[in-house]
Amino acid sequence: MKRAQELCPNVKILPYDFPGYEEASRKFYDAIMATGGIVQSVSIDEALVDVSDTCIAEGGTDGVKRSEGCQDREQRKADELAQGLRDEVLAKTGCAVSVGIGGNILLAKIALRKAKPAGQHHLKPEDVLDFIGLLEVQSLPGIAWSIGGKLEDIGIKLVKDIRECSRERLINTLGPKTGEKVWEYSRGIDKTEVGDQVIRKSVSAEVNWGVRFENREQVDEFMQGLSGELMKRLIKERVKGKQLTMKVMRRAADAPLDPPKHLGHGKCDTYNKSMQLGVATNDATVIAKEAIAMMRSFNVSPGDLRGIGVQMQKLEPIKAVIEGQNDGSQRRLHFKPGVPAPMAAPPRPNIPQKPDDEIQDDHKTPEHKRIRDTNQPSVRFEPAAPATPSKKSLNIAGTQFILPTQVDPKVLAELPADIRAKLAKHIRPSIEGEVEDRPGKAQTSGPESRADSPAVMLPNMSQLDPSILSELPDDVRTELMNLYKSPRKPRVEQAVLPQSPRKNRVLPPTSKQPLRRKRGGGSLFGKSRAKGVDNTLTQSNFVARPQAVEVPARSRDTTPAAADSAAELDPAFLAALPEDIRAEVVAQQRQSRLQRTGGIDTSLHRHRTRAARKKDLETPAVRVIRLPAHPAVPTFTSRKLSALPALRQAIKAWVE
Repeated sequence: MKRAQELCPNVKILPYDFPGYEEASRKFYDAIMATGGIVQSVSIDEALVDVSDTCIAEGGTDGVKRSEGCQDREQRKADELAQGLRDEVLAKTGCAVSVGIGGNILLAKIALRKAKPAGQHHLKPEDVLDFIGLLEVQSLPGIAWSIGGKLEDIGIKLVKDIRECSRERLINTLGPKTGEKVWEYSRGIDKTEVGDQVIRKSVSAEVNWGVRFENREQVDEFMQGLSGELMKRLIKERVKGKQLTMKVMRRAADAPLDPPKHLGHGKCDTYNKSMQLGVATNDATVIAKEAIAMMRSFNVSPGDLRGIGVQMQKLEPIKAVIEGQNDGSQRRLHFKPGVPAPMAAPPRPNIPQKPDDEIQDDHKTPEHKRIRDTNQPSVRFEPAAPATPSKKSLNIAGTQFILPTQVDPKVLAELPADIRAKLAKHIRPSIEGEVEDRPGKAQTSGPESRADSPAVMLPNMSQLDPSILSELPDDVRTELMNLYKSPRKPRVEQAVLPQSPRKNRVLPPTSKQPLRRKRGGGSLFGKSRAKGVDNTLTQSNFVARPQAVEVPARSRDTTPAAADSAAELDPAFLAALPEDIRAEVVAQQRQSRLQRTGGIDTSLHRHRTRAARKKDLETPAVRVIRLPAHPAVPTFTSRKLSALPALRQAIKAWVE
């Protein structure tokens, strides 16, 4: 206004009349609402009105099927509504208004520019392309100098030039959304409708007038107040944000301390900075904390600040909870306000149960048995016929699973002993009844051996892993060895543990013979070989083990206890050894223990020759210790000086 007075000293300046503006705007919108259309407010004196329903009804059609002369009647009705609206607003407010009429919002806005001042213009469909083709690109709504400059760089000045450009080129130049919108605008296409709610993408609070600070404390206090204002606006819009952006206006280096406008910001340099918040929030405390940290990162003197703004982006709607409070993006468990008193459990219906059915009567989870109990021999089960129907009723009081008619013995063998015993009572009657119906099968009342059970498949003795056997409990290991010693019926074929991932070999029927102890193999896990077994099938030992020193026959003891006691070393002797030698001795002792308990390595039973023993006694044990090399002596200057006198002389000469 000051510049206007300088250019025109005789200009008359009217004072503000905000109550008069509000009263005129109210009458303006009352006249618009009286038209009966859909109204979308744009500003205090501008609005969009959709009167399609009124015009279609006047045309005598349903909007789909067109009849002769209906389009003319619709256009006349639109012109009548526009003229009546202008007259009513002029009579109520004394202000003239302009009206633009078109098939969509784009065409109505373009027609409004043609109608100004104080007139109306109807842009008909047959005149759309010719009318907007002569307009400049920046005359289209939403296209300013930035987009117009990019279009001018590719040779587009008028709207008709856009039609000659391909859609792909526009998208590459302006982006997918803007390029698509410009391509549609050049052909008079606008898909937006009156009344559509625009999704708000940001909420901000900015102050750029009267900003004058003397110290940092005043800046922090102002930031807290600005953050509180931003929180109020976020709550009013019922949103929270995840990204906080700060705008700082700093007085330019060549700008005066007092700008032409009193307490205005004047010429400034603008800086922006954004940060991502972990969780969407609208809390003033969190916003103020982050805003103050960003303000200090700008490192701007308080006296040079002329404007500060905070903006929250990446908004999320606030969800209403049961208590009426606001909830954000974090999920919370919704509990009822009061905790009701515990109610007595309703009486359970009496369900008829069988007296001998332990599964239905047992509602308590069985206790976990010890390993010794769970490794007891399993009970033999034979699968029932596939066609056997199940005659048991649904078990609704006990377990939730229905007992199958076909039982897999391998699955039963893996179950605990107590559960397996309960299931046996339900499955055994059907199995025994089926066995009686089978002709030609001899029935015996005596118990059957474990070796005949289909769940027991023992491999050959030579295929057992000694390390696994040593980890088994004593009773299980004793039972397993007794199974190998007891005579068994020859099987048709026996599967061998696969020797290779691509091979699965099967041995021919063999007959096991009683174990024969050899000299030096009297321990429980000594190596034994049955007669008739193919000698080519041996177990390879891929671990290189040192040959054991022969012990005299009179002092040799084959029991594990004696071997362990002989291999034990004095702890005081081990503690006196160096750390590396002690580790080597312990590793050698562990290796010898594995050789004694393995039962497969034959190096312990190999007799050495007298010459080899004599050579070992005559050859003294020599141990070579390699020490690391000394580091290289550092040198100085280009002459490679390393001695102290030479260095002193060089430094003295350099100082002089």
